[in-house]
Amino acid sequence: MTFLNAGLLAAGLAAVSIPILIHLLMRQRRKPVRWAAMRFLMEAYRKQRRRLRLQQWILLATRCLIVALLALALGRPLLEASGLISGAGGRSVYLLIDNSIASGARIDSTTALEQHKASAREALGSLGEGDRVGLITLGGPAESVVVPASADIAAVRRLVDAIEPTDSSADLRNAFDQLRIVASADRDSDEIVAMVISDFSAGSADLSSPLSPILAEIPGVRLIATQPAETLPGNVQIVSVDPLRSVVLAGDNPDEAIDEQQQIRIVLERTGAALAMAQTSTVRLRVAAPREADDSTSVAAGLGMTTSVSWRPGQERASASVQINTRAIRAAIDSSAGQTAVLIAEIDRDAVEADNTFRRPIALRDALRVGIVAQRRFGRGPTVDQLEPADWFRIALEPQIGVPIETIDANPTAIDAPLLSRLDAVILCQPHLVTADGWRAIGSFVSSGGLLVVTPPSEDMANLWTDQITERFGLEWRIGREAIDRQEQPLQLVGENADSPILSLINAELPRLARNITITRSLRFEELSNGAERILDARDPATGQIEPWLVAQRPQAESGSASVDRGLIVFMASPPDARWTNLPLMPLMVPLTQELVRQGVGRASGASSVVAGIAPPAPAGAVRLVPASESLNSAGVEVGASGIAARPLRKSGTLIAVDDVDRQRGVIAVNADSRGSNLTVQSADAVRTWLADVSGGSEDTEAAVAWVEPDRVAGALQRSSSGSPISLPLLFAVLFLACAEAVMARLFSHAEVRSADAVGVPARPGVA
Repeated sequence: MTFLNAGLLAAGLAAVSIPILIHLLMRQRRKPVRWAAMRFLMEAYRKQRRRLRLQQWILLATRCLIVALLALALGRPLLEASGLISGAGGRSVYLLIDNSIASGARIDSTTALEQHKASAREALGSLGEGDRVGLITLGGPAESVVVPASADIAAVRRLVDAIEPTDSSADLRNAFDQLRIVASADRDSDEIVAMVISDFSAGSADLSSPLSPILAEIPGVRLIATQPAETLPGNVQIVSVDPLRSVVLAGDNPDEAIDEQQQIRIVLERTGAALAMAQTSTVRLRVAAPREADDSTSVAAGLGMTTSVSWRPGQERASASVQINTRAIRAAIDSSAGQTAVLIAEIDRDAVEADNTFRRPIALRDALRVGIVAQRRFGRGPTVDQLEPADWFRIALEPQIGVPIETIDANPTAIDAPLLSRLDAVILCQPHLVTADGWRAIGSFVSSGGLLVVTPPSEDMANLWTDQITERFGLEWRIGREAIDRQEQPLQLVGENADSPILSLINAELPRLARNITITRSLRFEELSNGAERILDARDPATGQIEPWLVAQRPQAESGSASVDRGLIVFMASPPDARWTNLPLMPLMVPLTQELVRQGVGRASGASSVVAGIAPPAPAGAVRLVPASESLNSAGVEVGASGIAARPLRKSGTLIAVDDVDRQRGVIAVNADSRGSNLTVQSADAVRTWLADVSGGSEDTEAAVAWVEPDRVAGALQRSSSGSPISLPLLFAVLFLACAEAVMARLFSHAEVRSADAVGVPARPGVA
């Protein structure tokens, strides 16, 4: 218990001795003088002595209590903190500590997180006996470490000491939402205090994304925040590592690799104080097997490359390109079917170390196996003008001997799971002949990470099968059932504005390759969902209208289930048939088909590189994600039935996906969230306005959000002292006891005033 006026309290308590001394002095014995009637008085006194003594003690206790309560009233104890005056149970103080990737920034000889933890310890030391404390960490997704608030402050202090920085961005929105849930259920606290401890850099507080009024409906919540940092160090970060091909076809023989050179693009950004200066960043790229990807010393022989990036003052973004020899990768890493290598890019150490390394898995395949679903023609081979779509796809996928792409013919009426399990991609040329069981098998194939390319059949018919496509894969598309004849005014394929990642290797050549390609028949997309990716468009030369012609989209998860980033569906509005388009006769046919299959397979297999702070989707068949530094049969992170990791991953690293017999099913790289390591300093007024929105917004933002210096947080948690500096409840108690003492003193004196006539005494002369 603390007091506002400790000196007055001490003096007042010392004054309690005054009535005791008076009482003792009044009891001093005097020399007795005997007289005749004394015997009768003493006898009456002995009869009343016990009652008189009790009355004296009551009076003494009342007078001492009056003096003591007056001292307490002047000293004004903060009894509310212990719940002795108010009927409530004290305060609930929630510490929201920023342990995002930005908190790992090194400032002088310490880190921002260590400063945040020091502020939290100071806040804990200022709490009273009746206070409770909760703890929420902001490293995304925000985590409720102690919720609801606990009275064991020592235990919370130990948890604060154990907080480590994450590699994810700050998640204030989710933290406030968790606070709202617990505050709504709190009926025992007379006040709820939320203290946000952060530097509020651009990475920790995204002012461009407004906070919703999460706490607007919770009365009595007081919001306190440490003042935004005025200076922060500069930071250079790796944003992405992008191989032009996510699947490298190495071939059976390292000397016959189809992709002899693999180009890798490394993108860097810098923020904070670094922007104002010119500097040079050294970029190192190495290749390692998945089990060695987290070992900073591991590198495949001959695959350690170094380049540099020169920054101009004010330059925020830059990139570097590196060429990797595929033969060296193939020779250095055991490339059995489905084997994966990991590209590791590193830059110089700076304020934030977590974003100085970026990992990107890259698949090495001996060959791709593509199923072409169409009825086979028997007899002699057709002439060029009689080739069907399936024939053109076979030619485009295997234009010459030695290309590591294997085509497998399949009958549309006999598609089943065993057949599809051997394939990487399926080109469906006759979708109208696929049975219901076949569609179910294709659906499972795509959802497990397969690529499906669909074209309309060459026959003139009502295309009722389009309903199967949209319904089976949850696509919000509407495709016309009748082909539109455009013989009089053919559409022109557009290549000028193409920027699809699937065609990234040929985007620069598309305007030239697509220039003379016409489309005389096609199915029209009447409606496309927002998630659709338009790969190539066609233009009506008469009206100038642009319409999609080649579209890709991932299958949508069923309602109520989690979304898994696997599988890809590509729809071509016209089959490669001379009666529909002249595409098969043009140079674009081979590179377009090659890129659709090779890049599409990489896209369909699922995300191999994710940012920290999410629960990543796992490769098909995986039941656990095991860190590369651990054995494959270790516990790792469980994968749920939906194919999503059971918990979010807040630290970067390489994970190996294994099935129930500890067989490797894939590799996932978790990288630091570069958005969260932006160390740009932000205005205190802008941050305060942003935070005030949590409470519903207010014109008086200073009242909505109280700033506190990071090293003076204890004072911010002192109870507010409004009104009189004297404790009014205690003062009222003193007045009541004073009145009671006056009444008791009068009653216990046994004195009364009577007139002379009442006692029978004759009046003196001259006295009325």
